[in-house]
Amino acid sequence: MLGYYGIVAAMRVGEASAMMPFRYTRLVFSMIAGMLMFNERPDAMTLAGAALIILSGLYTFFRERRLSQQVVPA
Repeated sequence: MLGYYGIVAAMRVGEASAMMPFRYTRLVFSMIAGMLMFNERPDAMTLAGAALIILSGLYTFFRERRLSQQVVPA
């Protein structure tokens, strides 16, 4: 609960693109917790959807980071 509060507080004050990779780790840990606590096994579509969400977020993060480092000619 404390970790979730920390994520919410960081989203309020931080840049959203910098916080996204941390939000996506929740997806991974939620699937792991489901496997350990409820003996659930995600099917192929669930894993494919999770991979799509995580990869698109990482792509956006790295693209924004690269664009912010480019020098704009004056």
